[in-house]
Amino acid sequence: MSAPVWITATPPTPNGDLHIGHIAGPYVAGDVLRRFLAADGTEVRYTTGLDDHQSYVPVRGLKDGGRAGEEVADSYGASIARVWQRTEVGFDRVVRPREEDGYLAYVQDFLRRLHDAGHVVARTRPLPYCAPCERWLYEAYLTGKCPHCGSSSNGNACEPCGRPNDCADLGEPRCTICDTPAEIRDAARLYFPLAPFADRLEAFWAEVDMPPHLRALCDRMLADGLPEIAVSHPGEWGVPVTVPGFEDQRAYVWFEMAPGYLWGLPEQEREKGDWPAPVQFFGFDNGYFHAVLFPALYAALHPGAALARAFVVNEFYQLDGAKFSTSRRHAIWVHEALAEAGSDVLRHHVLADRPNGRQTSFTRTDLERTQALLTAQWNGWLERLFAAGA
Repeated sequence: MSAPVWITATPPTPNGDLHIGHIAGPYVAGDVLRRFLAADGTEVRYTTGLDDHQSYVPVRGLKDGGRAGEEVADSYGASIARVWQRTEVGFDRVVRPREEDGYLAYVQDFLRRLHDAGHVVARTRPLPYCAPCERWLYEAYLTGKCPHCGSSSNGNACEPCGRPNDCADLGEPRCTICDTPAEIRDAARLYFPLAPFADRLEAFWAEVDMPPHLRALCDRMLADGLPEIAVSHPGEWGVPVTVPGFEDQRAYVWFEMAPGYLWGLPEQEREKGDWPAPVQFFGFDNGYFHAVLFPALYAALHPGAALARAFVVNEFYQLDGAKFSTSRRHAIWVHEALAEAGSDVLRHHVLADRPNGRQTSFTRTDLERTQALLTAQWNGWLERLFAAGA
């Protein structure tokens, strides 16, 4: 019996409702592949999760007047699940990190095993700090200029160019909560060096199906020298680290996602490293994680495990000339579009207008045009068919 086809879609961050950019990206497209394979008689698994431990969750709570991160995640997580249901996206498994017994221990063990094997090492390096907030700054707590492309970027990764940063290398770093310029202090963290896996990654990139834009990103990172990636941060939100000396830190959420994907599989597969090579749907801004970080982590812990067979990557879907963004509230929310157009029209429209290989822009006029087209042609054809058969 052949192995099932495993399809993944990047877990959304529950710091807001799903917007049209989300469903134009991985979710509906992955669901179409799932339906096609199932209709052809192929066993398929379509998995995702909720990215509860993203720092954007507690940051949203702070910006909403001091709501607890748990309240933010629970509220928007429930909303996201409703949108998936209303848009008829059928996942076989949705990982819920804060609700599932064993999840935290599995992520902690994943990190600890990498550390014990020497793949994760301690480093003391500069890290931005906000004195007024008394908080170390990383990810959503930090903004500055990307050291690679100069664009505005949050800590740890730049959306426009897709490359990682080490937070302290951002130009003009500032706290996103109080807008105070950051101090630079030394902090001990855990790091995962990518360079030892350069040959394995090159061989993997030669085999995996991925678009030219992502391949170019991988080539640039390799040419510049693969960096060391911080996999822990001093903070209070996320999976607690159990490596001795770092118990007051939390696992970097994009590190967490590597074992998080595996948690959605049967236990025997993930423990033996015997999972099927996945087809992964995600946006370009998540490309480095899927094409560089995750394969290296899997290769470190399970050297013989299957890596991805294909990356289906969407570029940015724009609204009024700028990328859809939940954290910046620059969006048209899916529940609003569903009320106007319905599931069938919206699914058809985002698939036809999907930013596949290029950036595209959403307009309500285009959505109305799609609705009119389907009403006139599809519904008209059905009416004629039923009339002829009456």
